[in-house]
Parts: sequence; structure tokens; C-alpha cells
Amino acid sequence: MLPAEVQQQIATVEQRGEQQSEEPRDRERSSEKPCPQSTPDWGIVDIGIGTHTAALHRGDCWAAGKKLRPISRQEALCARTDGVTACEVCRPDTVLGAPREAARRTLET
Repeated sequence: MLPAEVQQQIATVEQRGEQQSEEPRDRERSSEKPCPQSTPDWGIVDIGIGTHTAALHRGDCWAAGKKLRPISRQEALCARTDGVTACEVCRPDTVLGAPREAARRTLET
């Protein structure tokens, strides 16, 4: 090969390398995901087939699964007094500071 042809091939390879090195950056920028939403403090999971049953969970409970519906602390207290069962894994009733009977007395007064 002649030196001019070699230099041309080198220049071509360098251009391809620059283009390839820029492409992954562009892909990374386009695939950036927005920040995930923060974990709710409380949530209810509606469970049951044919019968409506709900369970109260802390927001970070692993047993809640993906169907956790976020609720406020006040809604969690109301749900607990309405008879919604508390998860036995995360024990939201103890964290709320109001087991079922104590929560009922608090809301009645």
C-alpha cells in the first residue's frame, strides 16, 4: 500500500471510532429514566377473588407487592378502625400507634 492510502484508511477508521463512541452516550441520554416516586408511608392492598378484602401495609412492606395503593396517615387510621386487617409482616397498627381498639376510641372522641 502507498502511504497516502494508509493514511486515508487510518482516517476512516478513526472517524468510525469517534461515531461509535458517541452513539452509546446518546443511547444513555435517551434511556435515562425519571426519578422513581418516593415510597408512600402507608398503603392498602385490595385482595381476594369474589370477596372484597383489604390489608393495610406500611409503604416499605415487601409483602404488599405491586398493588399497594398509597394513602395518608389519617386514611390508614380510618381504615384500621373500619376493620381493615393489618399486615402481619410490617405491623402498621403498631407503627401507627393505634391498634384497632385504640384507634376506634381515638376517632370516637
